[in-house]
Amino acid sequence: RSPASNLHHTHTLTMSSIATPLITIGMVVRAPRRKGNQIQKNKKEELFLSKATVVTLDIDDAKERKASILWDDLAPQPILCLDDKTKKRASFLITPTFPISKEEEEELLLSDILPLLSFEQQQQVINTAKAEEHKQWGDELFKLRDISSAVSHYEAVLSLTSSLMPLIGSTIIIRMNGRATLAEVDCINNDYDSESTTTFDITYQTKVGSVEKEKETTISKSQVLFCILQQDEIPRIQERTLLNLSRCLLLLADMDKSDTNRVTKYCNAVVLGCTLAISCSSYHDNSSCQPSLESKKITATTEEKARYIRSKAYAKLHKYKHATNDIQHLLRINPQSRDALQLQKKLKLQLGKEKKLNKKLAKDVCSWVNHVTTETEQKDEDGMITNHDNKCNNKQENTW
Repeated sequence: RSPASNLHHTHTLTMSSIATPLITIGMVVRAPRRKGNQIQKNKKEELFLSKATVVTLDIDDAKERKASILWDDLAPQPILCLDDKTKKRASFLITPTFPISKEEEEELLLSDILPLLSFEQQQQVINTAKAEEHKQWGDELFKLRDISSAVSHYEAVLSLTSSLMPLIGSTIIIRMNGRATLAEVDCINNDYDSESTTTFDITYQTKVGSVEKEKETTISKSQVLFCILQQDEIPRIQERTLLNLSRCLLLLADMDKSDTNRVTKYCNAVVLGCTLAISCSSYHDNSSCQPSLESKKITATTEEKARYIRSKAYAKLHKYKHATNDIQHLLRINPQSRDALQLQKKLKLQLGKEKKLNKKLAKDVCSWVNHVTTETEQKDEDGMITNHDNKCNNKQENTW
């Protein structure tokens, strides 16, 4: 049985949302993404699925029925439709968007191809679904290893539970001095001509020495990162979604090699997603006068997972000091974390290599500067001698 059919067989045992695999031309399907001419099967983690459109079918050979497909771009696309007429879609809060790259055509065995899940084939169902449904669908797609589709549903959860235009009294996460900071909205100063110039009067906590103090200020809409859902029907749905979204984006940074710019933007989005997850967790823990032991455990678990994922993203961005700082915080929470200890060793090696490289570069630059300086001084000396000889020759000519 092919890798794709194994996944299909396992999935049908647990969910009834997969239809009978009848493949037709023009149908949007799901299949294992390939490198070169072979499905990735060196490691289980490397196998992932992606959407594609069936272009042609070759079913003459009963043993090897094949189909030509056009792959979708790996970059996730928004799925919530805001207007049926214009087909305008809700924008992502965390995930970067890119111009759709050129489609790639490939020939696959029909046994490798899967139909979409039933809910994916009904736009009306997607538009009217609640946040918790999108969270469940995102989790299903994540288990199927269709990372791009999972991201789209996780972003739908965030669109339905968070707004960048918060209400008075709501708790928001803002960008303050380069850090994510929790704040309360006291007043909204609306500009009816332009929503982008709307400002918010807020109150936030800041440390003055070792003392926590409240401060008031006015911020622009561009400083609002996230609005926290205060009453979750599903406990902590936002932070759980942010964690899974960050995991997916980190995988996309490995999978989507169409442009190095994409890798950087995916990793920056992972950093933001993990930071927001930690802030959400901190809010839920601190909003209760006496947080329960279970609540504290959830907060510690969220921070542990978020710091581990964020550390890996920082490492991909070559920000090894930031990555090391996250791992050190993680090990204070869970000193026995094997994953963290392994990553810490790798980061130490990378830091060592970076220091050696920086020393070598510094040495090379110094050598180059000395060489150029010496050459310049030599030229100056030669110039002075030449000028002196010219003056002497001129004097001799004048005397004659």
